[in-house]
Amino acid sequence: MWTFTVSILAIAWVVVLLWIMADVVRRPDLGMAATVAWAIILIVLPLIGGLAYLITDVVRRDELSAGEKVLWVVLLLVLPIVGMVIYMVASRTARASRRPPGPPAIA
Repeated sequence: MWTFTVSILAIAWVVVLLWIMADVVRRPDLGMAATVAWAIILIVLPLIGGLAYLITDVVRRDELSAGEKVLWVVLLLVLPIVGMVIYMVASRTARASRRPPGPPAIA
């Protein structure tokens, strides 16, 4: 369910981004202030949202010790983009290794 929700939000974000880019091309009189405002809306806010989501994921994970949780949160806050990518890759491989094997294949 989360994957579907995130996919819908990503598609909506791209549609809004394309709509705004088309508006800026049609109206060059918007100036630098509008460009900066849209950059904040389209780059900074999703970054803050992603960080909030990953930090809550770190805090809720039971298999991490308190020290590991602190290290992940510090990494996410100090190097946000790099930390987000590293955490997503590391948590995906850790979850895949813990996943129980599926039912046997039918030949």
